Amino acid sequence: MSQWVDQPLTRGLLVLAVVVLTVIAVLIVRRVTPPHSLKENNDFVGFAYAFVGVVYGVYLAFTAVIVWEHFDNTDAVVSREAEEVSELWHDAGGLPGGAAIKPLWREYAQTVATADWKTMVESDGAPMPSARVWTTLWSRYTAIRIAPGDVTGAAFLSESLRVLNELAATRRQRLTADRASVPAMMWTFVIAGGIGIIVMTLFIGVQHRLLQIGVTAFVAALLAYAILIVAALADPFGGDVSVKPDAFVNVVKVMDAEGR
Repeated sequence: MSQWVDQPLTRGLLVLAVVVLTVIAVLIVRRVTPPHSLKENNDFVGFAYAFVGVVYGVYLAFTAVIVWEHFDNTDAVVSREAEEVSELWHDAGGLPGGAAIKPLWREYAQTVATADWKTMVESDGAPMPSARVWTTLWSRYTAIRIAPGDVTGAAFLSESLRVLNELAATRRQRLTADRASVPAMMWTFVIAGGIGIIVMTLFIGVQHRLLQIGVTAFVAALLAYAILIVAALADPFGGDVSVKPDAFVNVVKVMDAEGR
């Protein structure tokens, strides 16, 4: 669902469509059932509306929390991966053959920030471009041999392998974070519940037509936009509300500045 609502224009058009349909529905209901005939049921409809609103609000908030936590965790994973890459780049200077390894870390960071990000935004299941550099780096580290008595080199290699394994786990987390795990049943409840609340609003007897149109349209727009924002956040890498590769971009800048 989220790939449909990744852009502000799309969300705006969808909200506008919901508002137009709601206004048409208000006019139809008022024509078929005059407000004075509905007014006598306002107490009952108002009680039911308040109850449904509370239940729906709790579930909508719960869904928003699930999606936001996934979005926030994904941002933290990206930052942690960038920090680990930076640490490995610095520590490579203390390894035998480290001068040849450091450019590979720079290439990895640059590839993640550009090519990988494009692939993650598209979410088409294509292999990550950084996989080639990643495989090369693993081969380089596993091929390192420390000379007997080289305590410093051994310490750097031990620490680098530890961080490298942590980076492998962090990388996997980033690659599997392309979508928040929100059950389809919950999406069904959120969407159907929003429609139900709007429909219930139509059957509250209001004497003034413009007042009912304005209030009902506002409720519809608010609910529609809230649902669309949650749907947009479910995809942490796509659209205008997304995790950015700024952490990797900054790492590349630091590498270039310190490598001069």
